Amino acid sequence: MQNPLAQISDVTYNAASQCFEALVTLHVGKTLVHVASAFHAPMNTSYRIITGGLTRVALRDLVRGNAMLSRRSAHAHTSSVTPQPRWKTQLSGRRAS
Repeated sequence: MQNPLAQISDVTYNAASQCFEALVTLHVGKTLVHVASAFHAPMNTSYRIITGGLTRVALRDLVRGNAMLSRRSAHAHTSSVTPQPRWKTQLSGRRAS
C-alpha cells in the first residue's frame, strides 16, 4: 500500500553500501518536505517493500531531526502584473499620463 502523502523519486541501488536510495517528498500540512532516504536491503527485494522502507526511513529521520531535507510551500503560484514601461506606451502611440 502506498502512502498518499509521500512521493518517491527514481529509486537507485547503491552497491557500495548495499542500500536503495531515493528522494522522498512528504506532504506535511501545506509544506512539501524533500528528504534523502536510504533503505538497506538486498538487491532482489520487491519494489513494494523498498518504497515502504524508504518512506519509513524518511519519516523516522524527519521526526528525529537528523534528515537531510529541503522545504517549500505547496501553495499555488500567484502571478503579478507588471506595468508597461513608459517607452512602450509612447511607441504604441498612446500618451503616458
